[in-house]
Amino acid sequence: MSKEITKSDQLVSTVSKMRDQFKLALPSHIDPDKFIRVAQTQIRTNASLQKCSPVSIYSSLLKCAADGLYIDGIHASLVPFGENCQYMVMLQGILKKIRQSGEVVSIEPDCVFEKDDFDYYKNEKGTVFLHRPNFKEDRGKFILTYSKAVLKDGSAMITVMSKNEIDKVRDSSRSKNSGPWVQWYEEMAKKTVVRRQSKFLPNSTDLESMFKSDDEIFTPSQAPAQQTPIVQETDVTPEPEQIAAPKKSKVEKLIETQDDDII
Repeated sequence: MSKEITKSDQLVSTVSKMRDQFKLALPSHIDPDKFIRVAQTQIRTNASLQKCSPVSIYSSLLKCAADGLYIDGIHASLVPFGENCQYMVMLQGILKKIRQSGEVVSIEPDCVFEKDDFDYYKNEKGTVFLHRPNFKEDRGKFILTYSKAVLKDGSAMITVMSKNEIDKVRDSSRSKNSGPWVQWYEEMAKKTVVRRQSKFLPNSTDLESMFKSDDEIFTPSQAPAQQTPIVQETDVTPEPEQIAAPKKSKVEKLIETQDDDII
């Protein structure tokens, strides 16, 4: 008697068949076979993920492959939203990409609680920064998070976000009431401040495509508004024939060329 093929079996099998696509998307130092094994483990062990559409799973895996990360729940994760799967970069994935730039010697995000000793201000002598965690007793409520980065030239960059700022970012997320924001609030807070800081780090453009995928976790109506300078309005719209179609990334082309038989 033949064994019934489950949806999990089908998804895992198709991921194996996509080895060539993953190899094209992955950086040369990432083993495509290991990438596939890690992805298959996530699919087998997450019942909610098995309810997602196959195309959304494969597309998310290709985006992750392009970023050179493993879907291991540490560097990156697949987050189900009903029948749709979204690729989410985790804190360690962002830190890994920043360190790989070669421009940042160290980067350390941390959370501050009300019973910690914390001081951060600037005066004529420079920047005063102190964080002494209180490990002798309950540290109290979370009040802020920060990230300290030391660059190759020896300079330091400190970015601080209050709990109110962190919660505004959380509230714009589709997963604000479930998943990482509920289970690992402090880790998500550190990820948020590192994302803000990364915009000002050297080679920050290398992180843009990764953050573009991560931003899909936000609902369009709730995503934080981007601050733009106020300028005098001038109609500079080019004629239709002057508008060039935006170039598609390697991953977008791979997603478009997926065979119909994997859907």
